[in-house]
Amino acid sequence: MNKSTGGDMDEIMQLREAVEGMESRHDALMERLIDAMRKQADNSSNSTITFNAGGIGVWLAASACAVMLGVNMVLIVILADHSRKIDDLGDYIHAIYMAAPSLKSVETPHEAR
Repeated sequence: MNKSTGGDMDEIMQLREAVEGMESRHDALMERLIDAMRKQADNSSNSTITFNAGGIGVWLAASACAVMLGVNMVLIVILADHSRKIDDLGDYIHAIYMAAPSLKSVETPHEAR
């Protein structure tokens, strides 16, 4: 029985030494971290970022946007013109059906839905 207790004591001592070693490494790392943070806080240099937004790239982008805007305006005019023509055709077909109701096809209940 004494032999097992002696072995347990050795294991406990080894565990204690390992934990103390880990604590000392932890403390050293924390000191390094605190030193690095202090050095960074003491650093008062400013950095600036500048960029030149001139040149041909800006002109190309602006002209592409202008072309896109012009094309959209033309398409809107064409769409409005087509919808006006469709409305005119609807009025025309209604006028024909008013003058000659016999030309209108007979709707079945299924087609009415």
